[in-house]
Parts: sequence; structure tokens; C-alpha cells
Amino acid sequence: MIFDYINAYETHKTLETAIALCQFLLDTDQTGTHEGRQYKTLCNYLLLEGCLYDVGAWDAYMELES
Repeated sequence: MIFDYINAYETHKTLETAIALCQFLLDTDQTGTHEGRQYKTLCNYLLLEGCLYDVGAWDAYMELES
């Protein structure tokens, strides 16, 4: 089932590239942006499967930078 999700998105059609892409989107908090929204379902699925982690540190980092 996970490969059905991966094949539906613009990745290299492998689990490793889908995980890397979604982890980057989560780390940089881009799942709510226009470009990142299309990957939100894939990111949520990979989170539920335990392939990703979301620590939510991006907002704290951006506060330190400003």
C-alpha cells in the first residue's frame, strides 16, 4: 500500500527518496505551503508508519534567527 502512495507523487518512486523528501518537508515546516501541501498525505502516512519523525523544532529555530 505504501508504494501506491509513493508512485502517486513526484519522487524517484523509491521508499528512500519519499522518506527523504517528506522528512525535509517536515523539518522545514513546508507541509502547509502551496508546494508542500501536495505531499501532506504522503508525509502523514509515512509518519504513521514510523518512517519519519517530527520534532517541531523549525519554529523555535526561526525565532532564534530573527
